[in-house]
Amino acid sequence: MLTTKESERPSIAGQTLRRTWTKLLLSILIVFHVVAIFCAPASVDPASRLTRHVWTFCSSYLRATNLNHGYHFFAPEPGSSTTLEYIGLDQEGNRSFGRIPDKSTMQPRLLYHRHFMLTEFLGSIPSESGETRRAVLQAYAQQLLKQNGFSSVELKLVRHRPSSRQEIQLGSDLSAPETFTYEPLGTFKWSEK
Repeated sequence: MLTTKESERPSIAGQTLRRTWTKLLLSILIVFHVVAIFCAPASVDPASRLTRHVWTFCSSYLRATNLNHGYHFFAPEPGSSTTLEYIGLDQEGNRSFGRIPDKSTMQPRLLYHRHFMLTEFLGSIPSESGETRRAVLQAYAQQLLKQNGFSSVELKLVRHRPSSRQEIQLGSDLSAPETFTYEPLGTFKWSEK
């Protein structure tokens, strides 16, 4: 006849085995997560072939968990920044010039940052997208018209590319005129839509 201690042995062995496999699986997941987190910023060019392969392996996980943040935005070659310039015309014919975002008037800093993200979004919409871009432009224009009491507003997209290392070494100013490009977006009038 079996004693209670002998009958408990298989279940204790089974529990130990399950715990071991659970710890092993969790350890593998933690190592994968840490590798993926370090791989995201390391995969920005210039990156080694190994790093790019690891990123390819981890990319679905990084995208699904929203952990592949904007590392490409900051380094090593950040892209152009985008602002929106406008000239508003009021009922009396007076013209007002403005820029979105405007550091001098937008406080706190978070407000400036949010407006900057709006203009960056506008700048990321390709000109060829037609209807989408036109709808976003119309929304921005209507907000400016309503907020400032303008009868019409002329919009212009301004892109400011960072100066290259060579330009800076040659003494160029960070705000040199050749680092700016201007794209006229049109004139908009108030609409009751």
